[in-house]
Amino acid sequence: MDNNQKIKQLEEKLWKAASHLWSHGSLKPTEYTFPILGIIFLKFADAKQKQIIEKLKQGWWEEEFIWPDEIKGSGGVYVPDEAKYDYLLSLPESENIGQKLNQAMEKIEEYNERLRWVLPKNYEALSNENLVYLLKTFSEIPENLENDAFGQIYEYFMSNFEKEAGQKWWEFYTPNSLVKLIVEIIEPHKGKIFDPACGSGWMFVQTANYLRSKWIEPLWNLNVAWQELKSQTIKIAKMNLAINWIEGQIKEANSLYEDKFDSIGKFDYVMANPPFNVDSFDVERIKTDPRYIYFLVAKMQIIFGYKFFILH
Repeated sequence: MDNNQKIKQLEEKLWKAASHLWSHGSLKPTEYTFPILGIIFLKFADAKQKQIIEKLKQGWWEEEFIWPDEIKGSGGVYVPDEAKYDYLLSLPESENIGQKLNQAMEKIEEYNERLRWVLPKNYEALSNENLVYLLKTFSEIPENLENDAFGQIYEYFMSNFEKEAGQKWWEFYTPNSLVKLIVEIIEPHKGKIFDPACGSGWMFVQTANYLRSKWIEPLWNLNVAWQELKSQTIKIAKMNLAINWIEGQIKEANSLYEDKFDSIGKFDYVMANPPFNVDSFDVERIKTDPRYIYFLVAKMQIIFGYKFFILH
């Protein structure tokens, strides 16, 4: 069985565990989404830290203790002892597992500034039984999986949450096939890259994967920046980017009307999957915005009867 088949089997098993929650509880799938993604994040962050520590000890590092800054400087998220997956998994079921998970997320945020106010901390809304079940099942994610495997599992969950919840998850999730197409057409390889409608950050993750496939270290060659409208989506993006060794600037804004980076001429690449299904907006608010000059010209030509094809 090849690696992709193994990951596929793992995805299906993990999704079955997630489905168990709303079939044996009162919460809706949308209420489980963020906590489940948080546990997946914790599992991969912990596994990545172990890999980094092993590499450091095999190299020049001689001290017994490895400082948090060394973990973060090597591209990882520092996970303190009381937040480690094995510690949480070993807790007796009589413990308040939800409280322990909340405390674990708080500790990770304390040591990792870029994750401050990002991780889920509402685990006490889930029963001890369900949390123990989740932790045990998700512990089967192998610790030697690469970052792109995390992305595959993460993407699988996002797409399934969309189907299960029947809601507009595409507001923060763009199918990977479309993301790959955009990245491979643009071929970003160095400089500054901007996504004005970043959603959960897949454009940047796929860009990093593209660079790795070309034997280019993404952190040395790209500076990323992005805007996003919804605070919850920003949290998901920050989790996604942190586990994929990507850092950048983010500003919360409605990119249709706001350009907080004053982006024209400031970036080498701009790529996005904008909310094309939004068909109502205030033209008056954007008619003097230099970002829309070609759109407005096209609109005028349509009004005056010219044949004009516009892709938007």
